Amino acid sequence: MLFCKPWGWHQLAKKVILKTMEHKCPKLSKEEWHLTKHVWDKRPFFKTHYRCFLNIPTNLQAVVRKSLEMLRQRKLLDDQPMIFSVRENAWGGNLLISIKKHVRDLETRSLSGHYISFLFNGDYGNVPTWVKKVAEYGQREYLNFSELLIWHVTCPRCAQEYGNSQTVIFAKMI
Repeated sequence: MLFCKPWGWHQLAKKVILKTMEHKCPKLSKEEWHLTKHVWDKRPFFKTHYRCFLNIPTNLQAVVRKSLEMLRQRKLLDDQPMIFSVRENAWGGNLLISIKKHVRDLETRSLSGHYISFLFNGDYGNVPTWVKKVAEYGQREYLNFSELLIWHVTCPRCAQEYGNSQTVIFAKMI
């Protein structure tokens, strides 16, 4: 199973989002996001690379800031962008940032398939526990997942204001 893991980048990315745009994290409802099926047909994501040294991101802040600013200037950035990190190895990975449409002169990745979303409330450090819950759900319901995408919906500032943080895990069904 390909696992797109946050590896601590989420707080950094949220800080950059706060600095680069007017910001208010959404409050997602359990009815709309928990155990909800999504069908993505070539959903566009801007793809960019970041470097790591032994699993520690080294240029992530600069990559996120530059990417969000460029996407915003070109009016491609979603109203509430989803940012996924796809780890390639100990030396780097790719960020996927949701955009409004495909553009020829940008490197993009299309996500297609049937996904089921799981909404969790709590500290970012609970991700490994949540991943286990998703896997257990898949076993219980006889579902196989080929990919997990983690979207940290709530930034630390909004989490403090709301009293909790929200994370959505998208599991691609095969």
